[in-house]
Amino acid sequence: MSRSVNLILALLLLGPAAHPASCVLRPTGSGNGAGQQVAGHRILKIFNSQNSYLGAFTGGGHRLDPDVVFEDSHERFWFGGNSGPLVAMYEDRTGRWNVFTADPEPRETFIDQTGAILPTDTVTTIVESSDGRIWFSASFGETLEARTRAKQGGNGVYVTYFDGTRWGIPNVPLGTDATRGQAVCGLGAFPGRDGRVWFWRDSRLTSYDGRGWSHTIELKDIFGPGSGRWFISAGAEDRQGRLWLQTEQGVIRSDAARRNWARFPQISGTQIIYQDHEGRLWFGGYRSLVAIDTNGEQIRAYWPPASLRGLGPDSYLLVTGICQDREGRMILALGQRLLTYDERNDKWESFDIEPLGLGSLAWRILEDHSGRIWITTGGGVLVLDP
Repeated sequence: MSRSVNLILALLLLGPAAHPASCVLRPTGSGNGAGQQVAGHRILKIFNSQNSYLGAFTGGGHRLDPDVVFEDSHERFWFGGNSGPLVAMYEDRTGRWNVFTADPEPRETFIDQTGAILPTDTVTTIVESSDGRIWFSASFGETLEARTRAKQGGNGVYVTYFDGTRWGIPNVPLGTDATRGQAVCGLGAFPGRDGRVWFWRDSRLTSYDGRGWSHTIELKDIFGPGSGRWFISAGAEDRQGRLWLQTEQGVIRSDAARRNWARFPQISGTQIIYQDHEGRLWFGGYRSLVAIDTNGEQIRAYWPPASLRGLGPDSYLLVTGICQDREGRMILALGQRLLTYDERNDKWESFDIEPLGLGSLAWRILEDHSGRIWITTGGGVLVLDP
């Protein structure tokens, strides 16, 4: 969220060349589930946090329980999770893990001996810009934010990047609230077309295209005074270059020039937006899954039947991950279960991940360049064949 003031962003706090902790670590064997079928796919690999595949290298007893997963242009896989300022990178071809940590003691530094500069807490988004930088954004509590603001003269560490050699952060906090003179919690990011990365904060939006930063878009200025609150909670850029944003007043969509905006107030509570192979946009939230065609003319709500196994009234029914496999089936991370939906025959299936020893919650889902499905969970990573 970032707006109303043109951002003059330069590179600051460049750390020394990073030399992360590194080790070859093997996935768990077939006795722990490899070869089984899950969500219509055979399990290729299971990486279990409990087996310390990262724990030995994170320092201070920390362990990465992955949340977000991202594949970069070099076919490396990046993970962020709920273990504080910590990310890991997995080189699939070599089986090597690189772990980047920020020194947990004292936490005010957030920079460790490897030279890593990370957001001040849980990494929730990882994206790549056209110049090859890997960007990390995080959401975090007021206490850590206040410490960071005090240490850096008002510049909170909300977004950082790694260019393959060095770490850096923007020298102006994304989303500075000019009316209060301080930054506000709630930053997010999403990939755009042609290597552009979009960042939001509150009702403000800006982007980085590999060369520089765009002017800030302030939704309150677009919709006018008295139009209410427009805080953003999720975003996506479609293949036509239009922005789709979940706001407090429903979903809105821009034209490619960002001049005209359409409103879809019937879609609300979205936590994740996904564009499928046909170009449709899927919006997932709490007990909510909606698909909309690229023209915004056909909107359809989907939800599994209450009789589906594992979907009782006490279930945690927040859609946190959406992916379409090569067969056209939708795969959903829904609390303690993975769901698949085949629109061709209107068939839903439910799969429990807990017996695999990967915790009780599924989080994000990624289809990589070869069609494999990567699923992060509360206790590790599950890799399925195409």
